[in-house]
Amino acid sequence: MKKLISIILILCILFSLAACGKRSEANTSLADEQATQNTGQAVQSSYDGNVQDGWLMTRVDMPAKMPVGAPTDYDGDCLWLSGRSKVDGVWRLLLLGLDTISGQWQQIALDLKDIGVSEEFDIRRASTDFLSVCDGMAWMCVYCTDWDDSLSAYRLVTVDIATKEVRATEWDWEKAFSSADQYMHALHALSRDKALIVTDTEACVIDRDFNPQAKNNIEAYMFGGSCRIGDQLYLISDDGITRFDTERLCLDRSIDFDPINWSFSVADSLPGNMLYSVDGKLYAVQDSGQTDLVLDWMDVAISRNTMALELFENAKGEYYGCADGADWLELVKVTKAQIPVKDTLTLACFIDTQAANPRPLMGLGLRDAILAYNHSDAAYRIEPVYFEYDGDQDLNRALIEAFNAGIDLVDQSGLPEGRISGEQLLDLLPYLDADPDLDREDFFPAALRGMCVGGHLYRINPVYSIMGLLIPNELYPGQENWSCAFLERAIAEDPSLALGRSERYTQDWIVRAMALAITGEFIDLNSMSCDFNRDAFAAWLGLMTSLMGEAGLAEDKVSLFCSVGNDYIDEIRAYAGRKIEKTHQNVGIPDSKGSGFYLLSQAAKDAVYGGGDFTSLSVAKGCKDGQAAWDFAKQLFQQADLGVPALRAQFERMMDHQARTFGVSQTSIDALREMVENVAGTVIADPVLVDLLIAELNAFVHGKQSAQETSEHLQSRVSIYLAERS
Repeated sequence: MKKLISIILILCILFSLAACGKRSEANTSLADEQATQNTGQAVQSSYDGNVQDGWLMTRVDMPAKMPVGAPTDYDGDCLWLSGRSKVDGVWRLLLLGLDTISGQWQQIALDLKDIGVSEEFDIRRASTDFLSVCDGMAWMCVYCTDWDDSLSAYRLVTVDIATKEVRATEWDWEKAFSSADQYMHALHALSRDKALIVTDTEACVIDRDFNPQAKNNIEAYMFGGSCRIGDQLYLISDDGITRFDTERLCLDRSIDFDPINWSFSVADSLPGNMLYSVDGKLYAVQDSGQTDLVLDWMDVAISRNTMALELFENAKGEYYGCADGADWLELVKVTKAQIPVKDTLTLACFIDTQAANPRPLMGLGLRDAILAYNHSDAAYRIEPVYFEYDGDQDLNRALIEAFNAGIDLVDQSGLPEGRISGEQLLDLLPYLDADPDLDREDFFPAALRGMCVGGHLYRINPVYSIMGLLIPNELYPGQENWSCAFLERAIAEDPSLALGRSERYTQDWIVRAMALAITGEFIDLNSMSCDFNRDAFAAWLGLMTSLMGEAGLAEDKVSLFCSVGNDYIDEIRAYAGRKIEKTHQNVGIPDSKGSGFYLLSQAAKDAVYGGGDFTSLSVAKGCKDGQAAWDFAKQLFQQADLGVPALRAQFERMMDHQARTFGVSQTSIDALREMVENVAGTVIADPVLVDLLIAELNAFVHGKQSAQETSEHLQSRVSIYLAERS
């Protein structure tokens, strides 16, 4: 029945939109239109609207999977990559080349014998650190270990690409350098028979047997990488690009240009056309220092990993780059092309000019969703528009300016929760209820509730963390006896169970963490109500002070944590693999209505830990096309790849990846799923509300008021605050 109602609503919406002419009748996927052949050439698009000059990025099909981070180099118009891969079902070390003009691939597979190590080593643990190709000879630094890292070998491997002749020799620092304790900036092939190695303090030319041919002392401490333009080597630092004289083996002149005041990456390119990426844009810089904008990666890139590529430019002016895919390296191609002219949805982003490094605070997840949407929607593209403000006292002015400018979307990443009122925003709940693909049941219930205020879906938070308690197995009495009183008695008997006053778990940290948990337990934004009169609240106050004992380390005993955070892969293995299954229980905070676990948006997590990267989106009430905005919100949900996603299906995909790639057990996955499905509530990161709670909790902790008075004060103050907010 629900699906039938949805279909009827959709037909109504489509009829209305067709009348307005806002959406194309067929939402043709540009991703399908831009299907690629082996060379990455785009198939002719069936888009029949207006077109304009622009840039097109396509994925290039590769004959073998290469690991993320595999080094690349070029020889003429041939792009080369090196890393371990499966060849005919067997792991090998692979040298893979693409002739970017003809589109022809070639590959050379190496085994343990080729790289000069015995059968005790494991080819699956081989990696290439540096790759340089010149005149048909590939030079590689290859590192290999056995299965438990008890053996290791570092080899210089050279491969004649035409004859497939391989030579491997030990990488012997002392043979060519004064010390093995050096940071290597570059391996640069000078010819078929000679290559240059550049470190912090020395430059040395070697032959294929690692015999030194020439050397010189240098000072390159501040450099962090290299690139080459034609046959010329350059070293890169935060200050710019410095030419390296390969004949005299010394640093040469620097190119004087200002790449703006944050990190940038320089591309391998044609002589006279030096390319670098900074702040999401690609520039060309001449020897004179003059810079010219080539393209904005937001208009071109497929994902955020393809925005700052180590590019290679061939003779036709086409750019090739390697990007970090979900599991394997992706090769992409950027060419000039005729691209569709689309209508624009403007996204308001905010820059605090008083910040140490004033720049947009757009979360990586939001950036990725914009790129995915701009490549997939036939009618619209998202365009960020930036509004500056001079510190928190000037933010309201910037918000008024943004809404008066007729914006469609609002990036709330980094803005305080509650700073934008619901009256200014479009309720997306009707769009969810009319959606043919998503139901409310597709979301984790607490996540959906956390995005709603007063029953309206205003704020999209695609990623969450989990908050709760972690305790040793032997301490847990069972769910029926898990209470604040039990834990207080246990801490009284063994003070080492308390969180203590360690560097991480200070008194202020505990108060802030408990204040945030309180927002998920005793405050309901959907009904705009609170309940601090329950006995459970007084029990929480007692538990909070018990956790502030002077002795013990929380990591060893009881731990109040924000689990499954930004680095989802690491934390799931740390908490689930090492603790859930072995020595510890994830038990939650006692005396809660549910499991005692709480979902935290990234804004709330940052309120505990301080600083970070998160994503939050709202839609302005004046948005020109609410349906298009909802389509974008769906992209954002589906782009969530860190933390706990709001969608159940996305969570299951991430769990499947964890099981296949890292061997996370079904027991751990089931435990995490149960935690997320049964959390007691979602934390509210409204800073005004949290500060109000902290003030009252501190008054209780320092003995200035009783538990009863704290309860009464909070019931009164929070009720007034919610009434004013509603």
